[in-house]
Amino acid sequence: MTTNAPIQENPTHPFGTVSQLFTSPDNSVIFPSDLNGSVQRTGRWPVFYKYSLGVQRSVGFETVLDVAYVGNLGSHLGQTYDLNALPPGERFLAANQDPTSPGTPLSDNFLRRYIGLGSIPYTEFSGTSNYNSLQVSITRRFTRGFSLGANYVWSKALDYTDSTIPTSSSPGLPTFAPRHAYSYGLAGYDRDHSVVVNWLWSVPKASRVWNNTVIHQVFDNWQLSGIASFVRGAPQGINLDTGGVDLTGGTDAPRALLTGNPVLSYGDRKVLHYFNTSAVSLPLVNTVGTNGQYSNFVGNAGKVIFRGPGTNNWNVALFKDIPIKERVTLQLRGEFYNLFNHPSFNSVDNNAVFTTAGQQTNGTFGVVNGNAGPRQVQLSGRITF
Repeated sequence: MTTNAPIQENPTHPFGTVSQLFTSPDNSVIFPSDLNGSVQRTGRWPVFYKYSLGVQRSVGFETVLDVAYVGNLGSHLGQTYDLNALPPGERFLAANQDPTSPGTPLSDNFLRRYIGLGSIPYTEFSGTSNYNSLQVSITRRFTRGFSLGANYVWSKALDYTDSTIPTSSSPGLPTFAPRHAYSYGLAGYDRDHSVVVNWLWSVPKASRVWNNTVIHQVFDNWQLSGIASFVRGAPQGINLDTGGVDLTGGTDAPRALLTGNPVLSYGDRKVLHYFNTSAVSLPLVNTVGTNGQYSNFVGNAGKVIFRGPGTNNWNVALFKDIPIKERVTLQLRGEFYNLFNHPSFNSVDNNAVFTTAGQQTNGTFGVVNGNAGPRQVQLSGRITF
């Protein structure tokens, strides 16, 4: 309970009169209060096991090829769920209906396991994660005025949740839904394919061909360097807004219903239509099964539905050294970020908003709505002495 501020009790006396305030102990006076959090007392420290196996070989031309398998396992990771959540179908039960308003369930605080308290975010240390990758790199040492490095990573990262404390991008675990089916999948930081190339080139002096003062001053002592990155996009799911319709009768949130494949082919993806939004619909209200129990898993959408846009970025720098005296040099620098002004989008509107009739009303659903920014140019000069 270390994250909680001192609790102030604000008594609520529903369905009664002042004369009954201190005479009816049967839940007629409650103190609903949400807690900031609670922590497992017997939890273990999170542990990561890292391992790799690599082979390096010189392939000539001052160049080394490195091929490696790299992975890690995480255990005892912190993950949070609501300890005082409502089971599926709890609001639908006849015994839990508001007698003063037929068809409307009582407030959740009347139905929770721990009466008098609202939500109790509970952090336990039983989470796991794993990462496996093939990493290939080729490196040419800086010799004869040129160096080159290139890296390719093919990887997969899986977990239940990306952070200990729930966030909008990494919600907490369900309390009753099957966790493996509901929460286990690609991590938010997973990038299955990544290529990064870097280089540094001292441009050969033109005065070696034509020894002229003007040629020496203008065309000698140039350097060109840069980093080019090509990275696949982040995994994304669907955020479901049911329009106020209670689909589960409990606290665990429902998932969207997929009626087709939401992933579009690469050629069909557009800025205004990045994935197949028509394949996303509102699931049915939770119903009683053959065993008299409500399902604890509504909707068939998984944790990850599609991948967001990837990165195509070139950062290039051009340097010019101008000797002034024996120990004084002026360097002119031009640095170009996103040199080709290639759009690198980084987010898509994945919020499906439905009416009670099942109509999707978010006009920007499936629209690319974020980018890494336009080209930026930075010019500077530096004197070294």
